[in-house]
Amino acid sequence: MALTVRWWRRIPRWAWAATLTSALAMLWTWPLWASPGNLIPAGRWPPIYYTDANTFIWYLAWVPHAISSGASPYVTHLLNYPAGASLAYPGPPLLWTTLLWPVTVWAGVVSGYDAWIVMAMVANGVAGCIALGRWVRHGWVAVAGGILFAFSPYAVGEAMVGHPNLLAVPTIPLAALLLHETLVRQRWRARTVGLGWGALLALQLLTAEEVAVMIVLVGGIAATGLAAAHPGQVRRRVRHVAGAALWALPPVVPVVALLGWYQLLAPGSIHGKLYAGGLFSMDPKAIFLPDIYSGVTLPAITAFLTHHTPLPTEGVATVGIPLAIVLACLGRHPDPLTRLLLPLVAILVVLSLGPSLHLVGLPFSVPLPEAALSHLPILQDLVPDRLAGVLDFLLILSLATFSERLLVRTDPRGWWLVAAAAALSWMPLVPAPTQHAGEPALFRSSLLTGKVVLVYPFAQDGFGAASERWQAVGGLRFALTGGYYQRTAAVGGAFPYGPPATPLTDALYSILKEGGRPRATAALRRSTRHYLDVHHVNVVVVGPGTHWRRAATLMATLLHRPPTFELGADVWPIRPRPSWHAVPP
Repeated sequence: MALTVRWWRRIPRWAWAATLTSALAMLWTWPLWASPGNLIPAGRWPPIYYTDANTFIWYLAWVPHAISSGASPYVTHLLNYPAGASLAYPGPPLLWTTLLWPVTVWAGVVSGYDAWIVMAMVANGVAGCIALGRWVRHGWVAVAGGILFAFSPYAVGEAMVGHPNLLAVPTIPLAALLLHETLVRQRWRARTVGLGWGALLALQLLTAEEVAVMIVLVGGIAATGLAAAHPGQVRRRVRHVAGAALWALPPVVPVVALLGWYQLLAPGSIHGKLYAGGLFSMDPKAIFLPDIYSGVTLPAITAFLTHHTPLPTEGVATVGIPLAIVLACLGRHPDPLTRLLLPLVAILVVLSLGPSLHLVGLPFSVPLPEAALSHLPILQDLVPDRLAGVLDFLLILSLATFSERLLVRTDPRGWWLVAAAAALSWMPLVPAPTQHAGEPALFRSSLLTGKVVLVYPFAQDGFGAASERWQAVGGLRFALTGGYYQRTAAVGGAFPYGPPATPLTDALYSILKEGGRPRATAALRRSTRHYLDVHHVNVVVVGPGTHWRRAATLMATLLHRPPTFELGADVWPIRPRPSWHAVPP
């Protein structure tokens, strides 16, 4: 028995976290591996079928293509041909797309995307376990906390809505550890801490810069709180902090310069607020109710959340009643950690509510503190409910602290049931909901090689981005006239995504999103001819999707001839145009 105990203890905590998180993540996503290359994780609750996964699948093909051809990954002419598109914001996640390059070559971009989801969860679990080890003594508490962070409501929600770049946030717990070392513990050399900060922020900027800004924001709030609570310590500690900040600059400055050029100075850069305020905010009911991706949500609650939340696929910040009880218990007997932790949790909950109050899906003219951030450069583009990534880790740290207290109590009574209920309230649906991610065989064939193609579903936003996935699966053999990317700032009510609207693309988009029946008027026919000429279109393709027969009927009327059915899609050849290969990729 002694040998067995020693053997168990020799295995590091992080290795336990990696092994268990990997097993649970594979179990959660087992439908993906039962049919590799055909499914992606995505919510299936009507009327919500939205996912951004297709864009990130496209990035998995585009970034290796750009790097291997010596082109910039932040600009492409394969979308919105021939004008091209700036991909600067949100930029391609260079770190993960490069790491997954061998996987996509071997197994394809769809399987590479599925692997990205699993690997991101494992990275979160390991980082969460390592960071929690700073504050908890019992290894199993740190391991359980890491697993809980990997499957937190924020993580599951970002996986379901197709944001693997926002799902992969091992930097959040590691930043908490570095912040504690920088401000409180101060046992590491300033150079070590500073280079750690620099590497962490640089890697995060190359994955999802929004998360890097959140880390800096929350770190600043925590530092301000500590300074206010312990003013006598500031003078003694500020030199170490300043030294760490200076050492953090060398890794960060080149990355900031790269992003700054493409986002602020290069052609196609966007100036102004990127998101409409209020849409991406947490509803106060999320403090008590589980979200739509929770495994403990009743069907009636799911229906209520779906129909009474502005964007339920995004509003995944949640606390839950058991965790609220845990926070209340910690507040009754605070220690130095919880004196900082609980105010931080409260601040993040309030900031997650957005610039104004939204209750049960209804807007109220009640300004909230986040409104102050919405007028500041950089901070104005934070999505409020995505602060849930940091909030979830702080809640897990609170639960771990609560569990540690129970382990030393002689009469924990029923409090273990509260801790267990808090953890189980975050259990996701098992297995993960999925969507089909196949494509017509036409896009893998050589029939479209070197062509400029107008494809339905037309890629204007996430609803039509399946055509981008088809392009990626086909190895970027052809150029698209559509594309899902941020074109302008979200001001004045204008649609900020994809190519500029035309009568033809508006007609196709109305069919896709609303099931519309646009009439093939003489004006629309002229606009269609002009669109095909301006974009040098060689082929029009209507592929399988929502209302695709209606779109095929419209195109047949506009082009004055029926299509030919080629390898799973309706095809109309257009008179030959110069090959798009003459345009730099």
